[in-house]
Amino acid sequence: MSFHQLCHRQVERANRASGRDLVAEAKVTYPGKGLYEVQLPNALGYSLEILPDRYDAIVCDEGQDFQEEFWVSLELFLSDYDSGPLYVFYDDNQNLYARAGTFPIRDEPFSLTTNCRNTTPIHDAAYKYYKGVPVSPPDIQGDDVQFDESPSRDTQATKINARIVDLVARQGVAPGDITVLVADALHKTEYYAALRKLPLPKPATWLEEGIRGKATVLIDTIQRFKGLESPIVILWGLDTVDMSQRQELMYVGMSRAKSLLVIVGRAATCAVVKEMARQ
Repeated sequence: MSFHQLCHRQVERANRASGRDLVAEAKVTYPGKGLYEVQLPNALGYSLEILPDRYDAIVCDEGQDFQEEFWVSLELFLSDYDSGPLYVFYDDNQNLYARAGTFPIRDEPFSLTTNCRNTTPIHDAAYKYYKGVPVSPPDIQGDDVQFDESPSRDTQATKINARIVDLVARQGVAPGDITVLVADALHKTEYYAALRKLPLPKPATWLEEGIRGKATVLIDTIQRFKGLESPIVILWGLDTVDMSQRQELMYVGMSRAKSLLVIVGRAATCAVVKEMARQ
């Protein structure tokens, strides 16, 4: 579960057990502060006064997304605050939210230097946008990164739909193994709408920003899909993104694909990605 899902779950349980409203109390204590940044994390801390839940160890993924305020409550969940293990996995290249902070870890970090997710072609393409400790490519062969070029959003949507129909109806790919990721989150509704009006072979259906099922083709943004993966990723919406300034976005979007990565955009956009791959 996400950190804020943990907050909601624990706070709701504590409210039922005590008759208090912990979020309302946090709003009084921290007026004008952000609900998700300050008030809800502190309400989680209040819940520890009411609920006995404690854990021998805590594992936190996507640590680069955590603000310093989040760590206090998490550490208090340890049954042994001083010596209970807290493991934090993080990747500075996925710091899409530009949240600066420190981790409550005294030991030296241990770098994971082997890519176990992607095929070699996807690794080679995605890690052109990666900065940091060198990561060894996996010994997993696969298809080259593919490109679908088209001049407008609607014609691009038609190409995406045709490719998905072919994958599902002719090649027997499960719809749930296909994800369309939109890079331009500011205009995501237009991209979603362009796809949603196009039919998929039954029983496949489009799913916007939800929990994937076997018969759903997920449409989501790169930012929301960070930390997740999909066998097939179709990366879209790059035409209106300055790729030279969004290295992390490119790395995250491309590296979500496990087996097949398809880039969809105008010819000029695809040319930029291809040129980067040749460097």
